[in-house]
Amino acid sequence: MKRKAFILSMLLVPLFLYSQSVLGIKFGSNYNSVKQALEDRYGKYSVHEDNGNLRVYDLAVGDYKFDSGKFEFQRNGGNTYFYFAIFSEHYSLSNKKEAIRNRDFLFSLISDKYEYTESFVNDDGFKCYKFGKNPLDNSRVLGLITLAKGVGNDGISRYYLELSYGPIYYISKSSDF
Repeated sequence: MKRKAFILSMLLVPLFLYSQSVLGIKFGSNYNSVKQALEDRYGKYSVHEDNGNLRVYDLAVGDYKFDSGKFEFQRNGGNTYFYFAIFSEHYSLSNKKEAIRNRDFLFSLISDKYEYTESFVNDDGFKCYKFGKNPLDNSRVLGLITLAKGVGNDGISRYYLELSYGPIYYISKSSDF
C-alpha cells in the first residue's frame, strides 16, 4: 500500500508543480517556449530580450493593462526555468488616488482566483497584498500586489503598482556558488 501511495505521489507532484502559470505560461517552462508564447500573444516585435530575461511593454494580463512585464529565468547548464514574473504600472504623484483605486481593483480580481490572501502595509504606508501558495515552498506565497513610491530610470518620482508571481525556485538559490 505504501508503495502505491509513493508511486501515485511521484506521478501527481510534477503535475502540481507545473500547474501554476502566468498568462497560460507554466512556471518551470524553458526560455524558448516562454518567448514563443509571448510572441504568439503580443507579437514578435513586442517581446524584448533583456539580459537573459524577457520584457513586454503595454500588455494586458486578463482585462488589466500594465506598462511593462518582465519574465525571469533560472539557468543550470543549458537548461532554463521560468521562475518569476512582474508586471508594473506607474502613476504620476498627482494620481495617488487612481493608483490606490487600481491596486484595490487588481486585488479584487486576484482574490477571486486565489484562496489564500493576506494584507500588509509597506514602508511607504501603502496597503499591499500577498496571495496564493508557492507550489515548491509552503512557507512562501505565490505572489504580491504592491504599491510604492519610487524613482524611474528617467529620474522622475512616481507611484508604482506591481503584480508579481514567484519566485518559484527550480534550482537551489545557492547552486551557482
